[in-house]
Amino acid sequence: MEKFSLIFLLSTFCAFGQNISGVIKYKETLNLGDPVERHWSLYFDDNQSIYLETNSFETNSLTPDFKEKSEKTSNKSDELVINVDIDEFYVASSKTQSLKSQQIIAAEPYKVVEILPKIEWKLTEEKKKIKNFNCQKAVGYFRGRSYIVWFTEDIPTRFGPWKLSGLPGAILEFQDKTGQIKSIALKVELTSDLNIENIINSKAFIGKSLSIEAYVEKKQDENVLMLKYAMAKLGREANIQNVAPYEREGFELKYEWE
Repeated sequence: MEKFSLIFLLSTFCAFGQNISGVIKYKETLNLGDPVERHWSLYFDDNQSIYLETNSFETNSLTPDFKEKSEKTSNKSDELVINVDIDEFYVASSKTQSLKSQQIIAAEPYKVVEILPKIEWKLTEEKKKIKNFNCQKAVGYFRGRSYIVWFTEDIPTRFGPWKLSGLPGAILEFQDKTGQIKSIALKVELTSDLNIENIINSKAFIGKSLSIEAYVEKKQDENVLMLKYAMAKLGREANIQNVAPYEREGFELKYEWE
């Protein structure tokens, strides 16, 4: 019954020429040190998308379910626990060909602006089903990592999770070739009248605006900036060890201008 309803819905979009919009909810697992599991939602229409971290997939609504963060405390007077209550999210626009994201460097928020990434995808003949969608495998290289993705043309959007976009259909699964980064869609909801603008407006950017180049340069100094932040909070007599050089270990390892 679910499959029939989905096929009927997609055929309705085609027959009446309506725009497809909806939400895809993902479970992401990271092994970039301590294993981490995160939940994300991609809200999209023909012109724009927002990819944001969410706290639960148990919802029957197309409205965002935002993550709640608990306060952390410490009994040690010389120990600094930083709890930055700012969510990471990404807003992409096909009209402006831009990607804007909320990021944090040394406990300070920044709005990072860049051109919508153009990844050279190589399509393969491999296919499989994910959530009753016919998916095709593609591989691509982006900023130091090679990605394997599975996308479906049954959902004709070029927007994707995180910064992975440009395929002729929605990405329902992806991982980098090292296996450190994995993500799979757990739920797909399609509609013709989702107001993406309202969802984007509900997540206001905080902090100074930086180009991607300026962000990367500033990020390289994050450990030094964190030391200065800690000294200001704890005082100069606090027991702070030497600061190790910053090393990239996240999604982006090498940038196209380097």
